[in-house]
Amino acid sequence: MSNTFIFVIPLTPESNLTPLRKELQQLCFKTLLSQTYSNWKALLIGAITPKGIEDNRFIHIPEEGYKELKLQHAVKYIQETNLKSDYIIRLDDDDLINPSILKHYATSQADVIVDLYQWFIEWESKRISKDFKPWFANTVLHKREHALAEFGVIAREGVSQVNSYVPLIATNHALMHIYYKGKNIKFSPRNKPIYLRVINPDSITSNNSQSYQGYLRNFGLWKMQIPVGFIGFKAENRLKKDIGKYPFSLKKWLHCKMSIFKFKIELKNN
Repeated sequence: MSNTFIFVIPLTPESNLTPLRKELQQLCFKTLLSQTYSNWKALLIGAITPKGIEDNRFIHIPEEGYKELKLQHAVKYIQETNLKSDYIIRLDDDDLINPSILKHYATSQADVIVDLYQWFIEWESKRISKDFKPWFANTVLHKREHALAEFGVIAREGVSQVNSYVPLIATNHALMHIYYKGKNIKFSPRNKPIYLRVINPDSITSNNSQSYQGYLRNFGLWKMQIPVGFIGFKAENRLKKDIGKYPFSLKKWLHCKMSIFKFKIELKNN
């Protein structure tokens, strides 16, 4: 039987929607509408309904606040309306879901589907980077019962608790792998990521850095090869010459491979 999917998308507040962020938001929605598998819905949580959203698979929840608050309101909506799904996926509205990923996992029975390597696209140059981190990214495919399970604490201090408990999908994503230890974890193919996290100069995290070029150094080696499933992007040589050009280090390569091995062993042990 084919799976159904719900996307949970906390909308960027209107006050933070720069022209670039508006462009990325519309592209985020476009990657959903371009899915080669149609059995999905998307909850858009924010005060204002984005313009141009006419597909009835998009459901607007008029709640404003931090992302952690919006995620809780999405869980409340799912439970109160008994909105059916097999998987629930958090997606930020400036990130890009792989247009073929739902079809790829239409019959999966895994507890969670996740990228082992986290993938990034630098928006000005369209260059791509991937890097291993010993935790799960924000955007993974949670089995419904796990996404709504009680786990952890609200990621941002001071945010009110909406429901009687904190659901996994609203907790700190860096702790999610702890919940999934011993469960059926499916890693996406190395060259076919679930999504691309967009790195751009208008994001809150990049604005908190001393320099954008320095911020880009946090994401590994920037290359021009676009991963499988993402079409219409052409990388440009617009990054500064010293960004993404590092000498090969056997020591770092071995350290990465050993870290991945240890991470997988950790996840197998309950």
